[in-house]
Amino acid sequence: MPTKACLYNLLAVSKDPERLKKVEPLFTDLLERFPGRLVTLLEKSGEKQINIEELPSVALTGSKVVTESRIAITVSGYDQKMISLVPLPYLIPDLPIFLFWLDDHFDTPLFQELHAMSDRLLLNGEETRQFQEWFQKLSSDSLPVVDLAWCRGDGWRSVMREILSSEHRRHSLDKCRLLQISYAKGPITNALFFQAWLATALGFSFKEKKLDGDVLELIYDWQGNKIDVFLSPKEDPTSQPGSILNLQFTSSEGEQCLIFRGDDALEVKVHITTADTCDIPFTVYLPNPKRGGSFLPAWIWGNTSKEMRETLPLLKKIIE
Repeated sequence: MPTKACLYNLLAVSKDPERLKKVEPLFTDLLERFPGRLVTLLEKSGEKQINIEELPSVALTGSKVVTESRIAITVSGYDQKMISLVPLPYLIPDLPIFLFWLDDHFDTPLFQELHAMSDRLLLNGEETRQFQEWFQKLSSDSLPVVDLAWCRGDGWRSVMREILSSEHRRHSLDKCRLLQISYAKGPITNALFFQAWLATALGFSFKEKKLDGDVLELIYDWQGNKIDVFLSPKEDPTSQPGSILNLQFTSSEGEQCLIFRGDDALEVKVHITTADTCDIPFTVYLPNPKRGGSFLPAWIWGNTSKEMRETLPLLKKIIE
């Protein structure tokens, strides 16, 4: 019999079976790297019924060790305080409880009961429909709150930090009057979060937004100059839906900085041109979200991001 290992309890709760289905690959990636007990709790309407199913264990990558068995619970017809008791016997004592809340509202008895016994709150901005409640929870919760969409964007943020670390490159971007962000057709969340983080870091002042078809235009003021930011979806079946594909900064004089994915999924190419020069393109490492390891540690072990808190006021203005 293979050895079992467990570091935490992950309790994923939803009323929508589709939300749970979408994050199944995430659960597999997580358990392959960090063994834990996964309990999914699906609340449905209907007659009183509790269905509990034990799913096969997941083997750790490159090891004979397997994670603890996974438990899928479906409950209908009971009040929420009663529902909150159902998963308790399946959580391993003395291990931290991570509550992955896959619902839009936080004022329900079910959330309040589960939140009170949890050690951290995990969210998924890509699936959030009620952003105002999500923002409030991110900015005020007493537990560490970590958002999956924000963590997935850390690769592109690290790329920009490296590019901005050079005085020459920073000088080129200081002249920017147009930023075009292309992302794989799907949720706009990653592109929206990234531009809000960049605008906050650079001190942009938000003015207005426009929607032309499926292209979102955000207008900022920066040092007395108008900055246009366009978020444009592109068909790209080889990329995860919603993931950023490339960035293009353009100055009023036509200078450009193009940052795009190369043939290797683990790097981006940076090409800077001016009226007089054309720099030799160089590459920057880009963690690959599909491989999981780039964002999962921060998601399950990290604290609430200070940068995320600082970005929230601008995000709220854009969403409102």
